[in-house]
Amino acid sequence: MVSKFPWIFIVVVAVAIAVGISSYRSGAVATMTEKTSAQKTTEVSSQNHNTITIKQGASNKQNKILEPFSPSVLNIHVGDTVTWINEDSVSHTVDSIAFNSSELSPKTSNSPNSGGNPSSFKHTFREPGIFLYYSKKYPYMAGVIYVDTEETQRQLISTVTPNLTNVKIEMPWNSAYANKNGPFYIPVDAKVSEDNRITWENHDFIAHTATATDHSFDSGPVIPGHSFSTTAKGKGIIPYFCEIHPWMQGIVTIS
Repeated sequence: MVSKFPWIFIVVVAVAIAVGISSYRSGAVATMTEKTSAQKTTEVSSQNHNTITIKQGASNKQNKILEPFSPSVLNIHVGDTVTWINEDSVSHTVDSIAFNSSELSPKTSNSPNSGGNPSSFKHTFREPGIFLYYSKKYPYMAGVIYVDTEETQRQLISTVTPNLTNVKIEMPWNSAYANKNGPFYIPVDAKVSEDNRITWENHDFIAHTATATDHSFDSGPVIPGHSFSTTAKGKGIIPYFCEIHPWMQGIVTIS
């Protein structure tokens, strides 16, 4: 007669192993879940919050300050948040192709110009790109935000007069339709000293313009392969755009 005890023993051991494996797997799943959760928490906590101030007197065109949005140039990462705070005595807006604020009241709560509107606006950047923004109410005010993006500018120095330079701005190929978040002009934030030259070169297959919002310069249509030059006058930030494709925007900073 064959003994039943060995079979019973084998069944008991098999059940014990199965239970052990199940417990191990449950523990592994739990451990993996905890790690994933911790990673997500770290990603959220690593996001940065940045502040841009609309400075007192920013709307004063006659006594234009150098940086109406301060800082006027900001470098951030995808997932970062930027808050604009209106420190001026009048209301403003923050507008771009990617976001638009409501009207921002002066920060002082007892200001007669408040109208019950908020004095700040917040936006989180979800994708890389170059985001130029301005104020619809005062279009000579502008700033630019680089999200995980960098750019350089070409600067030619005169061989006759070394103190004079010619900053080159490119209207890139298919800029009006292929570049979702820019750059529409390269560089989008050209820096030039007063009394030096700025030249826009059209590398696209269609015409564009470089038209200043304060009317300090206007190229008119620049056809492919041609260029437009002007001399930088005054100090401060001058936003400009393409009249043919008005979502194409750039700024010139004159120091």
